[in-house]
Amino acid sequence: CNEVVFTVRKKTMEERFDGIMLSVAQQMEGGIDQVLELFFGFLFRKTDFFTGSVGGKAKNMVLEKFAKYQAMAKEKMGEDNEDDDADVEEEVVEINASNKIEELSEEEANELETKLKKKSEKTVKKSTSATTTRPPSKISKASDPEDLSQEDSGDEDGEGEKKPNGKLKPNTGNGANLPSYSWIQTLQDVEIRVPLNVGFRVKGKDCVVQIKKDFLSVGLKGHDPIISGKMPSSIHPDESTWLLDSNSITINMEKVNKMEWWSRVVDGEPEINTRKVQPENSNVGDLDDETQGMVRKMMFDQRQKEQGLPTSDEQKKLDMLEKFKKAHPEMDFSNAKIG
Repeated sequence: CNEVVFTVRKKTMEERFDGIMLSVAQQMEGGIDQVLELFFGFLFRKTDFFTGSVGGKAKNMVLEKFAKYQAMAKEKMGEDNEDDDADVEEEVVEINASNKIEELSEEEANELETKLKKKSEKTVKKSTSATTTRPPSKISKASDPEDLSQEDSGDEDGEGEKKPNGKLKPNTGNGANLPSYSWIQTLQDVEIRVPLNVGFRVKGKDCVVQIKKDFLSVGLKGHDPIISGKMPSSIHPDESTWLLDSNSITINMEKVNKMEWWSRVVDGEPEINTRKVQPENSNVGDLDDETQGMVRKMMFDQRQKEQGLPTSDEQKKLDMLEKFKKAHPEMDFSNAKIG
């Protein structure tokens, strides 16, 4: 039979502090400018970043990190970097050039005027694109029907036939794509994305997000909640965050029980068939002994259920019954049931 392997992904160094950074960013009403002001102010007040041994290299270090993540972002978005690379090269030349003022020739002046004109047109084009708004619509706009999670084909019964169960087939993130929101999960975390399809730019103060131990509510002020209800299991509220970006709310929650798959985000919402979850491969050997044992037990039990065989706990009860039967042959166990 095919081995089922569970995802137990360790967070990277950067991801470990995402919750803290998101919490800080959400409190900065001045946007990214205020976030940067806060970060560099911290380096100034609490470290020797600007004056210590790295002081002379501080600026280059910042520029290197900016260039690194700018390249990663552009690669992710699939954008053409040629124009921006040219701009960066021009900026470097200007920074490295001396402060000496020189008179331009007529040819150089015309060339500079042409560059400035192109840059101005490019800026106007971006500005126009950014300020274009969509017509007003309902908050909960249905996604493309082709993107929505489809009904699951069902589980096999003891005779090898599939019986529909009214549940959804998990998406590639082991969650579901619903008309009003989508969600994915690992054994440790749940991530929910709620698009806000309205004709204005939503700000943090417009959002109403409640994340409690076993309750979640998400929506906009003055509107009915898009998501609201009791969650199937508890989460750690202090380790959970939400972020507003481009009229979309993204919620990250850390599960208390890291050994179970959720079938839904809140009660009353469509459920996925958790027996069809397909986690990525991971090295169970990297875990501590106790967690390894729990993961392997879950893997074994899932394989047994798929084959219509008893789980490890059920097998223990059967073994105990067999021992008892052998010890008491005079007793009739024909009607014995294992509860």
